Amino acid sequence: MANIITTNWTANSTTPLYDANYPAGDRPFIYSDADYPPVPTVEPSAANQRFVGGAGANDSNDGTEGTPWATWDKAMQELCASSTWYCLNIGGDITVSSTFSTKFYGSGPGSSIQFAYIRPDPALGSRPTLTVNATVEVDGQDYWLWYGFDLAGTSGHWFGQDTSTSHHTIRNMVGVMTGTGGDNIGFFYGINSNIDYFGAFNNDFTGPGIAGVHGNTACLITFGSVNLRWENNIVTNCPRPLYYKHANVVTPTDVHIRKNYQYDTVAGSEPCFFSGDGSNSGVWEIVDNIFESNVEISNGGGGAQPDSLTIENNTFFRDLQLQGGGGGEGNDDVVNSTVRNNVINVDYELLRYTSNTNTNTSNYNLFGNNAIYQTTTYSSLATWQSATSQDANSVFGAPTFVGGATPSTIAGYALDVGSNGKDVGSDGNDMGANVTTVGNL
Repeated sequence: MANIITTNWTANSTTPLYDANYPAGDRPFIYSDADYPPVPTVEPSAANQRFVGGAGANDSNDGTEGTPWATWDKAMQELCASSTWYCLNIGGDITVSSTFSTKFYGSGPGSSIQFAYIRPDPALGSRPTLTVNATVEVDGQDYWLWYGFDLAGTSGHWFGQDTSTSHHTIRNMVGVMTGTGGDNIGFFYGINSNIDYFGAFNNDFTGPGIAGVHGNTACLITFGSVNLRWENNIVTNCPRPLYYKHANVVTPTDVHIRKNYQYDTVAGSEPCFFSGDGSNSGVWEIVDNIFESNVEISNGGGGAQPDSLTIENNTFFRDLQLQGGGGGEGNDDVVNSTVRNNVINVDYELLRYTSNTNTNTSNYNLFGNNAIYQTTTYSSLATWQSATSQDANSVFGAPTFVGGATPSTIAGYALDVGSNGKDVGSDGNDMGANVTTVGNL
């Protein structure tokens, strides 16, 4: 694990981490925290810090403690140009009212041994709020850690709009978006293949709603990042709370969407959407999440064909849809993927609207309602198994959650004693997510 020593990052970047909840030999690979660093444990020296917002703020100041800059634009410009300091402290509430891009001001101080660090001023008694009402484009900067302040407003930060940027990690943020959203708008948006190593951990993001909001508005969104970890986030109230769409690039993919909780503000109307390709020797996994809305796996009529995904130990409160290539949507089939140890409370759709041969493997799942294969609906396990040669160890029958029929908490999604799916997963544990590890920990 990464540690802070004086002002430098040191990390074991060659030894992979594994999820201890999985049996030996069956543990998904997770990148070292060298790429997604934790919060520093040693305070940066005064010389390595600058300040924005708060009492006496003015962009004509020098940004040192007691003479902070006033605007986010100025602070980002100075951070990008910095060769002498790396820690930017937010000393008060700030509003961004006009779009700007960092690409004109320099590459910033971030490096693999010293991440630039953007955080609240430790002297504050409460968290500052950055209200973003116009797009902030972060272009050309690498190795930045964003931590611990609140977000509001109608827009967000875009990583890699025009130039490549890598190794941005967002931790412990709380955001509430307003307005009508927009096409591919989110609190943080990784654009095409210009973003690499995009991490989001322990954030709590609430979107602007559903009615009158653009359908591609998301809490977290990226197109084409080939190295990504989104873990332990809480997201809600967006047309697409979590939205990943892979560009058609031929590179290894390591994408980890793990331990997130998506709760459904308007019942059944907020589908999470994932499209990705893990076939090029990488890992593409959706593991240990709780999704209250439908989840669709598809190429969306333009991304890479979903290939070799691992979809394990999730609790899908509604439908899980592994799309086929029919229906006039221009999609490719989901292929060569593993679906195992999930609770699917409503319907499981496998290659619906197509007659193509299934190459996915499904087993040890709990189906709470119907299973749909191609154009046929199956309401019994025996007929499903016979038609698909899948799910030899799966279960049909509604789960019983400790939180009742519609749990209102993460803990409520634990399977109750005597529930279908209880203690019959591939490892002898419950099917579905491990509720003790999910959410904003």
